[in-house]
Amino acid sequence: MALFRKFFYRKPPDGLLEISESVYAKCLYDAIARMERAAEKGKAIAAAVEGVEKHWGTSGSG
Repeated sequence: MALFRKFFYRKPPDGLLEISESVYAKCLYDAIARMERAAEKGKAIAAAVEGVEKHWGTSGSG
């Protein structure tokens, strides 16, 4: 909304603001979903590395 106030000195035409806000919201939710998937993958990788470290730590010293 503030972006439109910056570029438009008056109210934008009907429909323009609604389209822009929905596109912004979709992009925001898509970015959040991507970040959540990346965090899940990162947690899975960290767990796998931790498992390997534990395995090497127990079997490597014996």
